[in-house]
Amino acid sequence: MMAIFFILHTLIYFKTHYIEVFQLCTVKKAIAIFLPQLLSGLPFLLPFVAT
Repeated sequence: MMAIFFILHTLIYFKTHYIEVFQLCTVKKAIAIFLPQLLSGLPFLLPFVAT
């Protein structure tokens, strides 16, 4: 019973830590992917923003 609890606790801890790291990487990748697209799309968006 104690071993199961320990394994679950370790899994949950590892999972949350992994998600934090994964989210950081995903955010950086998302910025790297979307920022150039956003900048290239900016001239098209300017008339809509200006009006």
